[in-house]
Amino acid sequence: MLRDDLDVAEVHDCFAVTELMMYEAIGLAEPGKGAEFFRSGATRLGGRIPVNTGGGLLSFGHPVGATGVKQVLEIYRQMKGKCGDYQMEQRPQLGPSSLSLSPRLPCSESECCELQG
Repeated sequence: MLRDDLDVAEVHDCFAVTELMMYEAIGLAEPGKGAEFFRSGATRLGGRIPVNTGGGLLSFGHPVGATGVKQVLEIYRQMKGKCGDYQMEQRPQLGPSSLSLSPRLPCSESECCELQG
C-alpha cells in the first residue's frame, strides 16, 4: 500500500503532539516535519489526506478500549457518506485507522504489507 493510495486516516491523538508524531511514524510526513505537514492543510477535510475527520480523540475523549472502535467507525461512516456536516466531498475508498496503521501490517503468515512512499 502506498501513501498516495490513502484517502482518509484516523490516527491516535490523545495529545496534539501525538497526532503530529503519528504523521511522521506512518510516513505521511518526514521525521521532524509533522507540524509543517499539519500547517500545510493536507490533513483538513478538503486536504490531500484528511485526518481525524470527526475531531479525533481530543474532541470525543479517550475511552480506553473503545478508541480503536470509534476510529474504525469514523472511517466506515466516511466511506458510506454518513458524516453529515463533516462528510468528505468525495467518499474515500481506502482509509486506515490507528488499529491498522503501522510501518508493517501483517497480511498473511508469510508476507507483510508496508506503507511505502
